[in-house]
Amino acid sequence: MSTIKGIFLKHHINRVKDKKGDTGIKLLEKLYEQPLKFNSFKNYPTKEEERLIKCCLKVIYNDRQWKDENIRAGRFHWESFAEHPVTKAAIAIGGTGDIRKLIHISEKLMNTIIQDVDYNVSYEGENKMKLVCKKFDYHPKLLQGLFEAIFEDKRILENPDMKVKIETKVINPHEYEYMITWNQ
Repeated sequence: MSTIKGIFLKHHINRVKDKKGDTGIKLLEKLYEQPLKFNSFKNYPTKEEERLIKCCLKVIYNDRQWKDENIRAGRFHWESFAEHPVTKAAIAIGGTGDIRKLIHISEKLMNTIIQDVDYNVSYEGENKMKLVCKKFDYHPKLLQGLFEAIFEDKRILENPDMKVKIETKVINPHEYEYMITWNQ
């Protein structure tokens, strides 16, 4: 079972507080159906984080219906994560603009932040990479939404003309493959 530190769950909760105040936190706790108490250094199942993210979306966006809730949850995940000091430091160290470098930074971050997973990158051509995620408990479309949001973030990829396409393939319930292609 994949896990993530409580500090990252707290960051999602803080986004709700920033956008909706104490009223939003009360509604989040009601939707989540348990206290929003997370120990920063304790590992929590990523399925719990996914459930929390979906509750956060309902609070922040007033229960809006999404075309694909899992992709939107992945985008929210990046929006939260992009503002976290760990991510800001990784971006500062790793730089921006190079998609291959970005994927390698994300590989290191994933293997550091999410425990008990395998996240591997292979090059399939000049503008094509394959990411294989094993032992993940997130919905596969959540990770697709996360990757889409990363590649659309102009703080990361500075080329406004770059188009990235992501194809998701479920190998088994805990193993996903993402084929990423892009133009130069």
